[in-house]
Amino acid sequence: MDEAHKFTSAGEFKKNSKLAYNAAINHGWIIECTWFIPPKNAKKWNYDTCYEEAQKYGSTTEFRTSSITAYCIARDKGWLEEYTWLEKHINPFNYDACFSEAKKYQYYNDFRAKSHQYYMYARKRGWLRDYIWLIKEPIEVYNKKWNYDTCYAEAKKYKRRGAFGKGSKSAYKVACRNGWLSDYTWMQDLTATDAKVDSVYCYVFEKQNAVYVGRTLMYRQHLRDIEHCNMENDTVYKYAHSINNDIPPMRIIEDNLSIQQGREREDYWRKYYEAQGCYMLNKGATGPKSGSIGAIGLGKWTFEKAYKIAQCFETVNDMCEEYEYLYKISKARGWLEKFDWFRGKEIKIEKQTKWTEEVCRDEALKYESRKDFRKYCKGAYDKAKECGWLEGYTWLSYIKPLSEWDYESCKEEASKYPNRNKFGKHSYGAYTCSRLNGWLDEFYPVPLRRVLDYDTCKQLASKYNTKGELLASDRSLYGTILKKGWMKEFFPDN
Repeated sequence: MDEAHKFTSAGEFKKNSKLAYNAAINHGWIIECTWFIPPKNAKKWNYDTCYEEAQKYGSTTEFRTSSITAYCIARDKGWLEEYTWLEKHINPFNYDACFSEAKKYQYYNDFRAKSHQYYMYARKRGWLRDYIWLIKEPIEVYNKKWNYDTCYAEAKKYKRRGAFGKGSKSAYKVACRNGWLSDYTWMQDLTATDAKVDSVYCYVFEKQNAVYVGRTLMYRQHLRDIEHCNMENDTVYKYAHSINNDIPPMRIIEDNLSIQQGREREDYWRKYYEAQGCYMLNKGATGPKSGSIGAIGLGKWTFEKAYKIAQCFETVNDMCEEYEYLYKISKARGWLEKFDWFRGKEIKIEKQTKWTEEVCRDEALKYESRKDFRKYCKGAYDKAKECGWLEGYTWLSYIKPLSEWDYESCKEEASKYPNRNKFGKHSYGAYTCSRLNGWLDEFYPVPLRRVLDYDTCKQLASKYNTKGELLASDRSLYGTILKKGWMKEFFPDN
């Protein structure tokens, strides 16, 4: 209102301070600016003129957009309910609408890309599980490159299914859906109960007649030995240092066991050594229903820990193959340069990829949006964008840049969401453009705040016979009256 006092007419107010003018319109404060000089031939809005004006429009939105003054007066006076011919805004997103929209598609990707608003609305409410005809991804997209022979050749590069799924996601998905994974017999499936992946080992301190029995996956035997010999929180390490003795070599007692067999055989060998009168270093229980696959929580990585474990490897290649995480964290923190025994030896860890059109397309197939593509493989993304291939990746969801949003498109986009939070969460570009241009107050008007002074409270309280009725109907008003100490005055009989 202070801003409005600077001008003599609504036209000047709108022209020189548009944001304040829009706020005054949305909140209905423009009616209180009685000092504004009305324009020539201006209408005086009363019941009849508002009724006549409203008959020109078919919906409340159209009425509000084309004749804001008449709309605000009719709204404040409560006349809008009498204009029954005006269509009210109805949320287009409901269960039936989303169900009908989803029926148009066969794949989740198409539903998400082409009807994103319906997809997000259905996903948030858990309706996607009802669309049983939708397939996660079109197999034909991957079949352009991946067939039985190419998947088999790709799988040969990996020893385990987890590494295959992580390293070549598209080939792994095709192999899963076609049931080819069972043909890759060299891969260790750790989830299978009969997979022969486990082993039992021990450390024997002969002079002290002390034994530690453990179990681990066969491919981790060497790494497990390194952990026992170097980690300060390990049982074997602590015992060896307490007696000031070297740690004996690891003995593999049995291997090629299933997980369940490994638990049973670990328990058997622990009881065997106990029967021989040995002092057992094991602290945890063993047996069919206890124990876990051997591994030690290393805690927070420090240079000393990394340096100590890295000394167990001769080359960077060996460290990367056996302990990939140690290699990654050492490289990220600049510790590799301090491992001086690696200098002058072969370093062939990362292979520079040549981003051709086919390679970029194969890489893009691993992602669902341009944002993820750019985040996780910037080299391929930049090359595809530079060469104009990015527009051909139609399965990648696209975020509209701010420069393409105007008033009409922002208004249309905002009408899809019930409040500002949902608008900003699901359509960030349109929301940001609307916020920068001051359109949010127009799209989502802030309700007029009630001022509870003495006269207003007294007038509102007179509608109720007892304090109980007031509390049940209007807790805010009840709290204000109680806080101001007017309760006994307004309700002397209670």
